[in-house]
Parts: sequence; structure tokens; C-alpha cells
Amino acid sequence: MQQRAEAAEAQLAELAAQEPVKWQPIPFNFNQLKLIHGKEFARGYCAGWLRKCQSVELMGDLFSRPTPAVNLAELVPDEIYGLQRADQPFESGKIAGFNSCRSEMLRRIDAIDNTAQQYEALAKEGKC
Repeated sequence: MQQRAEAAEAQLAELAAQEPVKWQPIPFNFNQLKLIHGKEFARGYCAGWLRKCQSVELMGDLFSRPTPAVNLAELVPDEIYGLQRADQPFESGKIAGFNSCRSEMLRRIDAIDNTAQQYEALAKEGKC
């Protein structure tokens, strides 16, 4: 478990060390666009550029390298074991409940991974 936590910390440190990419300023001003393409085009272009800049500000910084992939299954705690004792029914139930919850987490992680692989396959085929 300690190794998993250290690996996750190392990945977070790598992300924190990244510098965000800066968006380029608008390449033309309104008057230049109006002369080249007309008033309506210039208005639409400038309005679109403004919307893009605002959406970038709302969504946060853009990074040139994506966040390192994390294998979620590695973050799920290990199964716990204990003796099934009649004189400690609460402890036995706690162990069974923990392991049941752990199994469900792993099942859902597998389902998410399978869905992601299906989308990747569709993207390669040009279907999405």
C-alpha cells in the first residue's frame, strides 16, 4: 500500500511541475479583419475568439503533457483476511463487507476500462 501511495505522489508531483501552455493573443484586430473579410465576418471572428478565451479561463490551464495515467485498480486496498469466529460476529461482518465493497470497486473499474477501450476502437475506425 505504501508503494502505491508513493507512486501516486510521484505522479502528482510530475503534474505540479508542468507549466501551463499560454494561449496566443488574437492574430488580427477588428479593423484588419473588416478590411480583408468585411464587417460581419470581423464581428463573428472576434466574438468567437472571445468565447474561446472565456471558456479557456473557465476550464483552467491547458498543459502540453496530459496527466499521467493512474491505474485505479492499484489504488483499491488489498483484501483483508480474518478468522471467522462465532464470538466476534461484528468483526466477521466488517471483513465480509469490506471485501464485498472492494470487489464492487474493482468490477466498476473494469467496466469503465472496457467502455474506454470500446470508445478508442470506435475512434480508430472513425465512427465517433
